[in-house]
Amino acid sequence: MKECFSCAECCKRYRITILPEEAEKISTFLNIPKEKFLERFCEIKEINKIPFYVLKKKNQRCIFLGADGKCKIYPVRPYQCKIFPNLGSRFSFCKIQKEVFVDPLAYAVWEKYKAYIKNIKEKTLSELFS
Repeated sequence: MKECFSCAECCKRYRITILPEEAEKISTFLNIPKEKFLERFCEIKEINKIPFYVLKKKNQRCIFLGADGKCKIYPVRPYQCKIFPNLGSRFSFCKIQKEVFVDPLAYAVWEKYKAYIKNIKEKTLSELFS
């Protein structure tokens, strides 16, 4: 996995999805209850007919991207940010798979998203994030 280049492309181009364990980590880092974090910083979006919490945007940028171009929650940034650009919409599915299976962290994140998608079919969004 490459180090962050501080280009902020992941913060500008994509909807940053939040998995339940990420909501827990980020809310702890911000020292606020998880429910407040989800209410204040996230919104529900459907991506390929699957409901996700995504970070809100401010001026077309992630709400946690500071004026200095740095992430305000960098130590606990979401998996999607950690593995950028391996899971980006500009890649075809085959390209994503090729990149994911080469990088162990990206592969682990891929597995977390697969588990989330499986669970969301069996539970509601609020059940997964409670």
